[in-house]
Amino acid sequence: MRVEPDTFMNAQSAASAIKPKDEGFRESDGRLRQLFCFWQFNGDNTDFCNQHCPYCYGGSRAQKSLKHRWIGGIDKWTRAFERLDRDIYFNLSYGEPMGGNGFYEVIDVIGDHMNWECNIITNLSYFPERLLKSKLAKDRRVYVHASWHPLGGGVWEEFTKHLLMLQDADIPTMVMYLFYPPQIERWREYWKWLDAHNIRTCVRRFVGYYDGKLYPFVYSPEIRNFLYAIVQPKTRKYGIDLHDPHGNICTAGKDMILVHYDGSVGLCADAPQTAFRFNLFDEHFRLREGPVQCPTHLCGGDYGLLHMYDPKLPNELPPDEPLWHDCFIAQTEKITGGGKQPVIYPKRAEMEKWLRKLD
Repeated sequence: MRVEPDTFMNAQSAASAIKPKDEGFRESDGRLRQLFCFWQFNGDNTDFCNQHCPYCYGGSRAQKSLKHRWIGGIDKWTRAFERLDRDIYFNLSYGEPMGGNGFYEVIDVIGDHMNWECNIITNLSYFPERLLKSKLAKDRRVYVHASWHPLGGGVWEEFTKHLLMLQDADIPTMVMYLFYPPQIERWREYWKWLDAHNIRTCVRRFVGYYDGKLYPFVYSPEIRNFLYAIVQPKTRKYGIDLHDPHGNICTAGKDMILVHYDGSVGLCADAPQTAFRFNLFDEHFRLREGPVQCPTHLCGGDYGLLHMYDPKLPNELPPDEPLWHDCFIAQTEKITGGGKQPVIYPKRAEMEKWLRKLD
């Protein structure tokens, strides 16, 4: 495979045909159908958020600037993304995107482009009524990953009310829950409610310090074994064991980018520094033509794992076993539950066995 660490496209790539969602996110030749774009339209990860979680990588609320950084205006952003000439899967996250300046302008513009769709990672504290009425919702081109933060100021009654509104609107929704040590045992009660209401949920591992210990030593062997049991090998290796991906072949920069609020572009969330010659707003900006060698020492999310190749592991997801530990693009085509569709967990038996130990 030819690796091009510092070359750029001389011509725009041809937009691939829009495909039904049940055909997956790869073309027949293995090429990713969509450009996966982290769009930090409202600031970087230390900017606006209305909650104050003690474990946040962006610091507590007291440390956040709580400032909006909506730069450029929606027309300028629209022209810049249209120049890429790609089907785009936007990931709106960092801070609280639903509270960001320009959020519904973003939603409306994505909705106006039939080959664009988006995922919203939100604490769901904002009333989602306008989202429910959007073209994205009507076309089923929007997904919601709702992060439940009981220690960050979240209100369970409000959170569940908004969840049920999304469910009634038939918007695919998944609840993410961080296994931060003080709140691990609480997951049992949340799981029971979500499972009873046919809403999919997943857990994420906490990588940080707690009580003088650093991950993975913040967890007991029992919890580590549980996380091992519910994920597939690639996630286990890179997401839980934090194996160093440095030097692996990756299509970041070609099929995945991170766009900052000022238009500067990085390869991915684990390599956010500017990695392109031109700013997205520059008419000369082009995506990379070929794969790169991973420049970072961490690849912990499914969005990255989907684009990164490990020669010792299968590059394709098992058809009945989605990446379950994190839940970004690799999960989108495999989300079950919501509306009348039942939730299907490939590892339900392992999950229920562990939950019984908490009773």
